[in-house]
Amino acid sequence: REYKLSLQREINKLSRLIDMRFYNSCIDCGKPFTSQIDAAHFHSVGSNNSIRYNLHNIHAARSHCNLYNPEHKSGYKQGLIKRYGEEYLGIVEALPSTYSYVKLSEADVVAKLKIVRKLVRDFNTYQFDNSIQVRNLFNKIIGIYTT
Repeated sequence: REYKLSLQREINKLSRLIDMRFYNSCIDCGKPFTSQIDAAHFHSVGSNNSIRYNLHNIHAARSHCNLYNPEHKSGYKQGLIKRYGEEYLGIVEALPSTYSYVKLSEADVVAKLKIVRKLVRDFNTYQFDNSIQVRNLFNKIIGIYTT
């Protein structure tokens, strides 16, 4: 369990790095980031554990929006459409059915944690055209979501 939480923290960090390279605003409300930036899951970890590490499910949001905004889900949805379009929203909405069950052993989690920590460490050495491209690449490198 400890390694799963560590992996989640590192994946969240990677998601924030991606969004902060391309955007300076919250996925939810569109306002500029403040000092507190969360990695907000479109599908909550509690309800969709199988996609908790999928970078397409995690986008940077202001902490206030992620934690306290009753309109979070609808704002997030509109933010995805505004940034990426309806087709991408459909991909994100379908993640739970695309990856309905993902089994990771403790050894898998430890191995993935090493990969993600290296991606975070070397993040500034990568060149990308857009945040969807980097999410696809990093999901592939991490190797949890391979279909």
